[in-house]
Amino acid sequence: MQINNNVQSPNFGMALKISKGAKKALENCSNETIEELQKAGEALKDTKFFHVKIDDNLGAKIDSDENAYFGFFKTDEYFANRHGVHKFGGKEVPDERIIMIENDRGTIAGVGRYVPYNETKPFYNTWGVLGAYKNVNDIKYLAKIAKILDSAAVSKYTQGVEQAALENAEKAKVSQAVSKLLDTYGE
Repeated sequence: MQINNNVQSPNFGMALKISKGAKKALENCSNETIEELQKAGEALKDTKFFHVKIDDNLGAKIDSDENAYFGFFKTDEYFANRHGVHKFGGKEVPDERIIMIENDRGTIAGVGRYVPYNETKPFYNTWGVLGAYKNVNDIKYLAKIAKILDSAAVSKYTQGVEQAALENAEKAKVSQAVSKLLDTYGE
């Protein structure tokens, strides 16, 4: 008899992902940067849909499952209730691929979700007040934004499951009523 202890992560591999090729570059980072990465890894350990990836050159970006919810949301602290804009024909028009994440103090970040032609996996551009978040020095911002997006995705997923359960319960109730009706009055 063989016993295997296979421990699987509850987050299906999502979290902070650092390329093995980044070792040399990380060795040249300050202790503060390494500590920020450790904090980010801890903060992201329970994410389900969104995570942060660090590449060989210490570039950083938010990444997600291809089906992760990306759209409007509202939590106790943050909300995304408007799109970003882009210029078209000299006018600013809403861009549905971009959401602005805000709180009661104002906009904290903009996030653009793009799916390249013939690809299924999206990539994200993320920026804040000071510009684009795209390298290891921005890890605390990227981790925070990934957590906010993940929380919104989990909430939407949970709502969808609850809605499906309600619809199934309603269908079962109707089916029982029809059966009872036919038992009572059917010929």
